[in-house]
Amino acid sequence: MCGILGVRRDRVDRATALQALRRLAWRGADDLRLIAVGDWWLGVARLVISDPQAPQPITDRATGVAIAFNGAVTDATAQRRELAARGEVLQGGNDAELVLRRYLRDGPESLDRQTGGHAFAIVDPRVDAVLLAVDPLGEKPLYVAEEHGRLQAFASSPSALEELGFATALSPRQRAELLRSGAVRAVESRTPSVRCAALAPALYRAEPASGGRAAPFAASTGAAVVPRGCQLTDALQRAVARCAEAEVPVGLCLSGGIDSACLAACLDALGRHDVVAYQFRAHGTPDDERQRARAVAQRFGLKLVEVDGGAAVLDVLPGLIHAHGLPLGDPSVLAVHALARRAALDGIRVLLSGEGADDLLLGYPRHQAARWLPRRGLTFLPRPRFGMRAMQRLLRAWTAREPFDALMEATSPGFRAEVLRGLPPEGESLLPAGGDREETAPSALARARFLERHWYLYADLLPKLDVATLAAGVEGRCPFLDPEVVHCAAVTEPDPREMVGKRALRDAFRDRLPPGHMDQPKRGFGVPLAAWLAESPWALPMLGDDITAGRDWIDADGLRRWLAGFERGTRRHLEDARGLYLLLALELYERRLAEPPRTERSA
Repeated sequence: MCGILGVRRDRVDRATALQALRRLAWRGADDLRLIAVGDWWLGVARLVISDPQAPQPITDRATGVAIAFNGAVTDATAQRRELAARGEVLQGGNDAELVLRRYLRDGPESLDRQTGGHAFAIVDPRVDAVLLAVDPLGEKPLYVAEEHGRLQAFASSPSALEELGFATALSPRQRAELLRSGAVRAVESRTPSVRCAALAPALYRAEPASGGRAAPFAASTGAAVVPRGCQLTDALQRAVARCAEAEVPVGLCLSGGIDSACLAACLDALGRHDVVAYQFRAHGTPDDERQRARAVAQRFGLKLVEVDGGAAVLDVLPGLIHAHGLPLGDPSVLAVHALARRAALDGIRVLLSGEGADDLLLGYPRHQAARWLPRRGLTFLPRPRFGMRAMQRLLRAWTAREPFDALMEATSPGFRAEVLRGLPPEGESLLPAGGDREETAPSALARARFLERHWYLYADLLPKLDVATLAAGVEGRCPFLDPEVVHCAAVTEPDPREMVGKRALRDAFRDRLPPGHMDQPKRGFGVPLAAWLAESPWALPMLGDDITAGRDWIDADGLRRWLAGFERGTRRHLEDARGLYLLLALELYERRLAEPPRTERSA
């Protein structure tokens, strides 16, 4: 994993480009290199996973074409065998070279067949073109800056664009999206003539013929080749084998839930008992998931390292937000980072994660509710204003125009009405409409399938894992997001109602896991947020100071009343602790330029 960066040479000098690259060192501090390719500075802050002697960016000696690559090619071994059979000799063992060779051999239309989370940039000085790519699910981020429609720069984090002079901000709608739904991945420019944006999963090409704009283009070869009649069990087994193949020590996030337990079963079938498992538990919480993690680790002969954390894990949040350049709305990023830091201390450089299983196989409790929700809500009925318990959320969903959108909200309408101002009307969905296909979806469950993949996974879970692991010096890999697994999940049950609760996964692995493990309910990677905020010596004081109260989107009196209720321990205030956390993440984002904190991995 790496941080990649490119900027036009006529815009900044080498020293400025190098300083921007250093802003990405938290993504990979093993090697920072900046080269000139045609009209571009191209740089990589590299976390070395494969071949330390094959640095990036990589330049083809014959053509001068160069690539900066972030991520992993998880079928790299197969690709190397294919090249060897053709008599081609690689310069080194870096995955980036495999992508560069494919581009030179088969053209840009072949580049949509990579497996593994990735984002990359290819600069081709022969035709004055830049090719940008983000993997099909958006596991790895890439942000661009265009001025007057012409591509000027790209980087793995908005913070690097800011170092290049492209000031970024959240629009009022993006801010509202964060405070209502708990996540945001987009970014906008503060300069009218400049457009800053996160690239959606696709291939993009910028060249003189398009005015230098990064425009998506359609590839002709289709997605990664998937075996016909694939079975989910076999597909996941092969995906785990690909993701666990590395030249460095590999670990597993073993939460105690179903998804990571299935990954442990696959590792056992591969004979990979060298993989170390890690489990996080917050101080003062029940240890039932830890007990389950212990049972799974014992069953499959894995060493289990137990990681505990309390309110002190909040102390890394300012550094993470400053490094990334966007608010981190999911508080579980703190738990994942604590786990990844411990793994890094043990020498682990790759962590397997179960992210994506619930989104693709409909494993969240809200999917059970979506089976019975109407496609359009009964908006004439009254809605509960406060509370985040299951029944209150369900009643609000029944009375919302978009029931499933309301079910995904991270804060209550009462919190937003009392503490915030300037938000769009409550009946307006802040989530992506999804185009005509989703506007005509026959059920709330059909819309759920779209939103889980194209909003929650893309804007919340994947950025969380990316930032949390890389800031600890570890690469996160998600076998459930392997193209073969995604394909099998989509064709296993044409009727989404038959998939709810991850039925196919439970049926496939039930006999391989400890007794009763498959019958547990979904819990998620939750943290005792209210307790952490109350125990932190700086979080609530920051929310209560005059700087926060003076923001345009804050009702100062309402916020002070809410903080007072929270400190008294009133139930409805404690239940909406996520709202205070989101305000804190947003405030840290707003203060990132005026009060830059430390961004080292030890922060």
